[in-house]
Amino acid sequence: MLRKLLMPALVLALSTPVYAQSVDILEVTYDFTSFALNTSSVAVSSITVTNNGTVTETFYIRAATNTAGSPWTVSADSANGFNKLVLQGVFHTDTVQPSHAQFGAEDVINETSQASQTTAGGGRYTIDDSQTGVDVPAGESRALWLRFTLPLGTSTTDQQQVKVTVTAQ
Repeated sequence: MLRKLLMPALVLALSTPVYAQSVDILEVTYDFTSFALNTSSVAVSSITVTNNGTVTETFYIRAATNTAGSPWTVSADSANGFNKLVLQGVFHTDTVQPSHAQFGAEDVINETSQASQTTAGGGRYTIDDSQTGVDVPAGESRALWLRFTLPLGTSTTDQQQVKVTVTAQ
């Protein structure tokens, strides 16, 4: 006769901490309708970007037109063109508006998500390292300033929207 040998089950419970990456952005709408084509404007206030995750994060930024059927594109470099706008961004203290000259070619926000850098790492999205989107501790915020350069000319009279997306890694 065969007998089954019953053994008590051994349950091993492992717990691993849960780490979450998350970004909170205070949504802001800018109206650039009063600006002429082929002109630039620095936003009068910054956008607050907060690491509301549980780990240190680096912010990645990208932009795209958000208007259905828009002929406009976001420039991949610092040159605007016909139906092509330039958007630049820098993390900088929220109390001092950066000048036009403080935005460089390295600060161009295009349709490809790009990581923030320190000045030593290339300087993308920072002026002087007073603020960067690199290694942002959980719970801390950064001030993102935008510079917008309108196209040289346009084939549309419709209002255009550009969406800026900030993600974390």
